[in-house]
Amino acid sequence: MARLHAVRRRRRRGRSSAGMLGLVVVAAGAVMLVLAFAAAGGGGAGAASGSTASAQASSAGAASALETYLAPLVAQDPKPFASLARADRDWMLKTAVWVAAEQDHYAYTSDDRQSVPADRVRSAYRTFFGSDAAPSFRTFASDGVEYVYHADTQRYDVPVTAKKDVYTPRVTAVRQDGDTLAVTVGYVPSTGWTQRADGSVVPPASVKTMRYTLRHDGTGYAVSAVENA
Repeated sequence: MARLHAVRRRRRRGRSSAGMLGLVVVAAGAVMLVLAFAAAGGGGAGAASGSTASAQASSAGAASALETYLAPLVAQDPKPFASLARADRDWMLKTAVWVAAEQDHYAYTSDDRQSVPADRVRSAYRTFFGSDAAPSFRTFASDGVEYVYHADTQRYDVPVTAKKDVYTPRVTAVRQDGDTLAVTVGYVPSTGWTQRADGSVVPPASVKTMRYTLRHDGTGYAVSAVENA
């Protein structure tokens, strides 16, 4: 639970959850998701108006944990897919590479790229896409940026200036059906944020809404679909 409180403190400070996530925190996010959702009694962010104050607080905690977990996924605006077999493999791999890259201060190459161990990428990949998910390590390009994989050293060269968070998640509803969670997520753009006179930050309205399906694979929840809400 200490990790849960640490993540919430980071969110209150206004930091980008996607930008601050280390691999350990991301892995804990899957556990936090289960704990927070259980504490909310399965109500999720769409709790009924008759809920008690404590239930509403638990519901808010579940939404916060879900937003932390989903942030690296939402950041790059994945194309919709009805099953993981149809998901964009470059998006999946890029998400894992970036989360792994933010775990630690790795060595840099002569052309200012971060050298990230493949085993860290694999761990991040399984955190989001299932304990049995197996990434296919290879050199790939996304948004005009090349991510170079070195099979001999089992490391990725990651361009440090390439990452951009297009959106951050705002969870608006959660529904549970057995071992599956259907999470309705608003996409909040990275631009258009304002600040009140008292210093509080006001995010812009969501520009679109998607539904993320998370299934429990016996170890933790993992993403199995992203569809239009």
